Amino acid sequence: MKTITITDEQYNALQEMQNLLNTQDNRCTANPIFVMMEIEKVPTAEDYQDGQEWYDADNCESYATIESVYESISEHLEYLNNPIKSFDEFKQALNDNFNDFDEAFGLNIYKVYYKNIETINHNVFSFFEQDVKDHENINGHNLRNKKHFDYACSLWRTPRMENLRNILMELNLSE
Repeated sequence: MKTITITDEQYNALQEMQNLLNTQDNRCTANPIFVMMEIEKVPTAEDYQDGQEWYDADNCESYATIESVYESISEHLEYLNNPIKSFDEFKQALNDNFNDFDEAFGLNIYKVYYKNIETINHNVFSFFEQDVKDHENINGHNLRNKKHFDYACSLWRTPRMENLRNILMELNLSE
């Protein structure tokens, strides 16, 4: 048996890590490592869509609903002395063709179809689920309005990482 020398602070940190590893939910995953997944909207063809938005190319803004487009451009319509005063009149002016903003109003607003693509945020991974949740709370403002969630991946076929995790879980940390 070998002996290593560590500070009290390092010893306490190892105890905390061991406790977390042995008590956290592994989500039915062998040797889990926790990551942050992001859902990114990627433009696609109408036949492959998960949803649609309207994109204002002049203002670099997107709108989830046609109602929110109307709310945003209603001031513009007043400025142009456009007689449209209600959302129903707005829809009628477009003839229910919500792709034709340029012809109807002289605006560069386009309907965009998107597919939700899940990717791993390569900056956020940990043996500990709580680390990923803490990262989201501390750094959420930098996630560029992407939807995100934590996810458990497996360390399958990464023997050194599996070994490190097992060592942390099995260390005899009695005083």
